[in-house]
Amino acid sequence: MRKFLFRMAQKMRAFFYGRNGFDDLAKLSLILSIIFFLIYGFLPFGILKLIFSLITYGLMGYAYFRILSKKVYKRTQENKKYLGAINMTKTRWKQRKTHKFYRCPKCKTWLRVPKGRGKITITCVKCSTKFDKRT
Repeated sequence: MRKFLFRMAQKMRAFFYGRNGFDDLAKLSLILSIIFFLIYGFLPFGILKLIFSLITYGLMGYAYFRILSKKVYKRTQENKKYLGAINMTKTRWKQRKTHKFYRCPKCKTWLRVPKGRGKITITCVKCSTKFDKRT
């Protein structure tokens, strides 16, 4: 029995070698699929239940696709974008009382300006475009 379990562990290790594995975006997808599955359980039969089941299985399939993918570089880049968006959202949430965030109309760069200064002219640090906003 021990040899069998050891061989199975080796086969599992060999199967997962070179695959992406369980990252933050796959974790989010699985958590969302569980939430949709719980909501699905309380719905009456009908089109809404069908929609929730499709969303649930779609999110679960996407999570397993990410976990089993052999294109590690692409999945890592996707996960990095996701983590960057989460970190940017957390930073903005912490600074929401003291700063306002505006997008440059030309290059779409996010700019942070202090609140409570009235109407000011904002100069983009990337493209030097000037525009007026209230803070």
